[in-house]
Amino acid sequence: MSREKKIIQLFPSEDCAPEFAGALQELAGIAGEKVLRLTFGKYIFKKSNSAAVYFPMSNTVVKTDSLIKHIGLLMENMDDLVIDGNGAELIFDGDMSAIALRNCHNVRLENFSINFIHPRVSEMRVAKCGENFAEFSIDPSSRYTADENGRFCWINADDLVESFTSHQVVQVSAPENTSNLRTLFNPVREAVDFETLSDGHVLFRYEKTPPVKPGETWQFRDPSRRENGIMITNCSKINIESLRLGFTPGVGIIAQMTRDLSIRNHRHAPLPDCKRVCASLADCIQISGCYGKVEICDAFFSGAQDDPINIHGTYLGLNKINGKEITLRFCHGETWGFLPFQKGDEICPVKRSNFSRGESYFVEDAQLVDESVVRLTLDRAFPETDDPDAFVIENLSANPDVSVHDCIFECYPTRGLLLSSAGKCRIYNNEFRQTAARPTIFISGDANCWYESGGVRDVEITGNIFRCFTVPAIEINPNVPEPDGTAVHNNIRIKDNIFENKNVAFLRYHSVGILKTDLPEDKIEKIGK
Repeated sequence: MSREKKIIQLFPSEDCAPEFAGALQELAGIAGEKVLRLTFGKYIFKKSNSAAVYFPMSNTVVKTDSLIKHIGLLMENMDDLVIDGNGAELIFDGDMSAIALRNCHNVRLENFSINFIHPRVSEMRVAKCGENFAEFSIDPSSRYTADENGRFCWINADDLVESFTSHQVVQVSAPENTSNLRTLFNPVREAVDFETLSDGHVLFRYEKTPPVKPGETWQFRDPSRRENGIMITNCSKINIESLRLGFTPGVGIIAQMTRDLSIRNHRHAPLPDCKRVCASLADCIQISGCYGKVEICDAFFSGAQDDPINIHGTYLGLNKINGKEITLRFCHGETWGFLPFQKGDEICPVKRSNFSRGESYFVEDAQLVDESVVRLTLDRAFPETDDPDAFVIENLSANPDVSVHDCIFECYPTRGLLLSSAGKCRIYNNEFRQTAARPTIFISGDANCWYESGGVRDVEITGNIFRCFTVPAIEINPNVPEPDGTAVHNNIRIKDNIFENKNVAFLRYHSVGILKTDLPEDKIEKIGK
């Protein structure tokens, strides 16, 4: 006998976190399909009522940050749940993470938007400029004040004044969002003084003519990713459909140690009724150490401060060998604090000098010793070595099959798509409007800096359109310290793509085994010998 579907209806509220938490608690004890249905309207989540929980996520923390995240909507140990947004707006008040899922199965998030009252990226648009001055219109979502020395300072999402000397990354978008690039010039820091002309209009004076143009939008951010948009960890069968992310304070959607993830009909860009440019403080989507299948399709990305999509695993350093037991360490300061292995995973040693993979082993037990150290028990003894530091360990099981198709990428400062998965990967029917002097699709692998694994084994790039690129649009460039001819990547096919700029190479590569392409020879650049 089939169970009856349980439905809870929620209504717009100016402080809705307690009601959402209560509804989820009620649904948690019910078997079968469960629906949390929203009535159309605005749902405001206040940081004062957020869930402050220990939630380490890949690529989002540095050693000076806390692993405590402040989460507006937290789902843990939920099965067979649908959150049906019915077009609702989820609005977050404060520096916090919007949504988090941990140990959930068969969850669908659909048809709602996410936005923040005061996004962590402050924005101002050039209204007028000339010799020794520039007038800016401050976006209504951004706030400012003067410090005790009369210097211009931003006010952050938690109502705190950011110091004039605090570290900031600056990015500038051209009129009509034709480009959105990082810059070393900071129009706030370089100003001699400033004057408020009217509400939201500020005049900055300079010792020389500033390099700004009318219509540009200047963006300022503290680069910490301490909070994020949607965080997914140790889950399975997660479906995200018809979401609209107007702004996220770190990575838009980040998934780790999760099996089978689908993101469809997705928009990560400023919402239509606002004049902002920035939609994400960091990447739009980051997939780290996931399993099974990952599909991203029918998506639109605009206004990221980093890569729209990054899919990779994580290399861990080899510390100690004791028979069947090996001790590993996280190597990058933004990734630590979680257990990146499961019982039954296939692992292998990777030589850091040339990325060659060794024999496979299988995990019988995995333990997080502390926030930086992992202990694995393997199916057989691991070979001794005089130099453990010469190797990293790759989780071969955490390499999903990837499909990215029918997406549009624009208005970002870095790469469009980073891909380092040894699964079956298909990148097709996408349009990349790239303006940064960086590759549009980047296949790398790095065991010495970012520690993002690993060597691809089955990649097809077909039917894509590459616009506005000024360097080779596709780059296959593993960070190999000592290239010796070893094939880091293998079985890559590139065909039936359209490249608009005929003045530069289309493909740049090295350390690739089987590479098949229909590109003209004069549009292929091989690095090194």
